[in-house]
Amino acid sequence: MAAKRTRKPAEAASAPVQEPEIEIVKAARLIQQIATIINNTLKHYWFSEEDRSDALAANFAFLDKLLETCPQVTVRTLGAAFTVNGRNTEYRDSVTDALHDHLALLGIDNFFFVVGVTADEFAKFCEIIGSQPEEIKPLGDFSTVLERFQLRHIQTKKLIYHEIAGAEMVVKKDDYERLAAGGKEKGAGGGDGAGA
Repeated sequence: MAAKRTRKPAEAASAPVQEPEIEIVKAARLIQQIATIINNTLKHYWFSEEDRSDALAANFAFLDKLLETCPQVTVRTLGAAFTVNGRNTEYRDSVTDALHDHLALLGIDNFFFVVGVTADEFAKFCEIIGSQPEEIKPLGDFSTVLERFQLRHIQTKKLIYHEIAGAEMVVKKDDYERLAAGGKEKGAGGGDGAGA
């Protein structure tokens, strides 16, 4: 079946896409599976390396199947809950709560998987988020860690919240830097250059 895929991994990894709809049951299952892997890793609950490998393979197979219909699967922490592609999973238990708390200790509030993620990337991702803060934090912020381990199909966004007044506007960092450097490109900054 894998040979019949029509997805193009190189295109998918280039930039995040609009978050597609995802079934809430599948979203909750994904979080629960990741939470179980991380919980078992942190608490050394695996019966054997084969047990751990089987759980990773099953979770990856589920994620890979999700990516066939949703080219990007975004997980965020929101309050004490998780959202997947903007939908609250509405599922909480002690294991998912432990994952939420552990991610907060690591400074991780979001990550997303895109088409083309491999089983090896997923396993390395789980190893990273299953690590202790003192092991990961010296390596840099989460995006730096993902880059360092070359997880091209697993990414994060730096989320910045800022209150904006009616006369202010948000511009892309690239557009701002281009304008600040004196460059002008048609449409840069979203206006006609006349100011506010």
